[in-house]
Amino acid sequence: MPSLLAAVVVEGISQNYSSVMTFVDRFLTYEACLSALVVLALLAPPTCGVGETNYMAEGGVFASVSYVEDLLHPEGELMRKLEKYHQRAGHTLEYIKQYIDTWRAMDYESLVGEDSPARQKFYEKKLSFLKKKELELSLVLKDLKAKTSKVKKRGDEFSLTESNGEGQPRENEADISSYKLEIIQVERDLDLLRAEYIKYNTAVRKNSSSVVARSGEGGVQHPLDAYLLMKRLTKDWNQVQEKLFKLTNDTYEVLEAWEQDRENYEFPVAADLNGAAVAIVRLQDLYDLDMQDFGKGHIPADITYSGRAIRSIGQLRTWDFILLGKEAYKYGYNTRAIQWFKTAVSRSDDDDLTDEESSIIAGLKATIEKHESMALEDKSIRKKKNKKKSKKKVTKKKHKYLPLTKVPLNHEEETAVHARLCRGETLRRPEEESVLRCWLERLQSPYLLLMPLRLEEISLQPRILLYRDFLTQKQTKSMIKEARPQLHESVHGNMKGYDVSMMRISKTGWLSEERHSSDPLHKITRKIEIATLMNAVNRFEAEDYQVANYGIGGLYQVHNDVTVYHSHAMGDRLGTFLIYLSNVTAGGATVFPSLGVRVEPLQGTALFWYNLYDDGHHDIMLRHAACPVLHGSKWIATKWIYYNAQFQKRPCSLSPGVRYTYP
Repeated sequence: MPSLLAAVVVEGISQNYSSVMTFVDRFLTYEACLSALVVLALLAPPTCGVGETNYMAEGGVFASVSYVEDLLHPEGELMRKLEKYHQRAGHTLEYIKQYIDTWRAMDYESLVGEDSPARQKFYEKKLSFLKKKELELSLVLKDLKAKTSKVKKRGDEFSLTESNGEGQPRENEADISSYKLEIIQVERDLDLLRAEYIKYNTAVRKNSSSVVARSGEGGVQHPLDAYLLMKRLTKDWNQVQEKLFKLTNDTYEVLEAWEQDRENYEFPVAADLNGAAVAIVRLQDLYDLDMQDFGKGHIPADITYSGRAIRSIGQLRTWDFILLGKEAYKYGYNTRAIQWFKTAVSRSDDDDLTDEESSIIAGLKATIEKHESMALEDKSIRKKKNKKKSKKKVTKKKHKYLPLTKVPLNHEEETAVHARLCRGETLRRPEEESVLRCWLERLQSPYLLLMPLRLEEISLQPRILLYRDFLTQKQTKSMIKEARPQLHESVHGNMKGYDVSMMRISKTGWLSEERHSSDPLHKITRKIEIATLMNAVNRFEAEDYQVANYGIGGLYQVHNDVTVYHSHAMGDRLGTFLIYLSNVTAGGATVFPSLGVRVEPLQGTALFWYNLYDDGHHDIMLRHAACPVLHGSKWIATKWIYYNAQFQKRPCSLSPGVRYTYP
C-alpha cells in the first residue's frame, strides 16, 4: 500500500464510522479496507499515556517475569482495600435506596400533578437561574475571545521574547492555546444550558396554558404528610449526606493508596499495556497459535517441553482483540491485524460491550464484509489473468530440510528459518543427526575422575557442544539470587555503540568473581576452564558472568557474539560458554539458523561454541538467536572467553578459515 495512502488513513480519518465508510467507498482497494479496519479500531479508547514513564519498555516488554511478579503483592493489597470500599459503598447505596423507596411510597405524582402551581413555580425559578447562568457564560466567552485576539495581535507586532516593561515576558502562543481550550469548554457549557433552557421553557409554557382546577384536591393536606416531608429534607437527608461524605473520603483514601503504590512499585502505564500487546502479537505470529484458543489462554501441548497443554487463569475480551489488531497493524503484521479484528467480531457476541465498543464492532463487521467481498473479487480477477497467460509461474516450495552443505543465509532466509526452528521444526536431515554422539569425558583431569562431563555433540562443523548437568540446582539458584539485584535493561551492540532496542528484550546483570577457592563463582569458572581446556579465570582471559533474564515475550534476535569494540590486548570473544539457570515451560530455545540447530533450555545444562576461526576471523555460521519465551521465565549465565589469552592452548594454524575441533 502506498505510504501516502497509509498516512491519509491512519492520520486523517479517525473521527467516526461514517468517515471511514466514505473513505472505503472512495478507495475500493484491498489495502484500503485493511486501513479502514485499523481506523475503526483507532476509535477505541486511547491507550497511550502522554508524559508517563514506560517502566516495562525501559527493560524490555515483559523483559523480566520478576517485574511482573513484583506487581502481584501491591495489586493484592489494593484489591483488599477495594473490597472493603465496595462493602461500605454497598451499605451506603442500600441506605440511599431505602431513602428513595420511602419517597416513592408517598405517591409523589398524586401530590403534585401536571398542572400544579408548585411545579410551575419550580420551573420558573429554574428558568430564571438558567438565563442568569447563560448571561454569565456569554460574558466569559466574550472576554476570552477578546483576550485571544489581543494575544494574536501582540504576536504579530512583537517578538515572543520581548518583555512588557516590567521584566515579565509577553503573552504568547501558549496563552492562545489555553484561551482556546477555555472557549471550547465554555461553549460546551452554553450548549448544555441552552438545551436545558428549552426543556424548562417548554414545560413552563405547557403549564401556563393548562387550566388549574384543583379545588382543594392534591397537595400536602394531611399533617403527617407535611411532617414526613420535613423529616425527609432534614434528619433523613442529613444522614444520607453524612454517608455520602464518608463514602467520598473512602474514595479519596483508595485513590491516594493507588497513587502511593504506583510510585513505590512502578505500576505499569498505558504505554506498557501497548508493549505487552506487541509481545502477544509477536508470540502468536512466531509460534502460529490459533487466535481463538490463544485468546482463551490455551497453549497447545505440541509446543511445550512437557508435552502438556497450558491454560491461563484469565481470558481476553473483545476490547483486547481490538487493541491487538491495532498493534499488529502498527508493526506491519497486516494479515494478522485482519485476523485479530475478525476474532474481535466473533467474540463480541459472548461479551457485555459498552456502547462505544458496540459501535466499533458494528463498523468492523461492515468493513470486514466489504474487505472479504473485495478479496474474492480480486482473486477471481487474478484467476482470469492467469488463464490468459501461456506460461504459469511455478511456486517455490518450502523445503523440509536445510541443504547438507551449510552456507550463510541471507536476511530473508535467516528470518524464515529462525521462525521455523523456534516453532520446533526439525531442519537437519536424519543422516546429519545420526553421526552426532554423546559420551562421558574426563579429559585426563583428576577433577573429573568421579564425576565426568556428560558431553553431547550438537554440531560438528562448526563445533557446538552440550554439557548435561554442568551445574547443580543449588548452584543455578545461587547465581540467580546473586544476580537479581543487579538486573537492568539489556543493550545490543552495533556500529554506533550500544543501545536499547527491540532486538534484545531482557534484563541483564554482571557477576564478578573473587579469585579464591571459597568463592562459588570461582569454582564454576575453574570447571569451565577444565571443560573447555582454555584460560578463563582473570579479566584478561574472560569477561565476568553476564546473567540474563528473559521473561514472557523476552527474546534476542539473530546475532553473533563478537564485539563491535574489543580490546587489542585481549582480542575478541573466541568462545561462548552459556549456562541455562532455569527450566522454561514453552519457548526460549537457542537456535542457529544457518546450521538448523535448536537447543531447548534445561536447568544446569551448558552450551559451548567458538565464535572465531583459529586465525581470529569471525565465523558467521555461528549467528544465533534466543526464541521468545512463550510461558515461564528463562535465566542464563554467559562467560565469554577472550582470543589472545589462548595463544598457547589454541595456537593458530598455517591455513586460513580453519575451525577448532576440540574439546
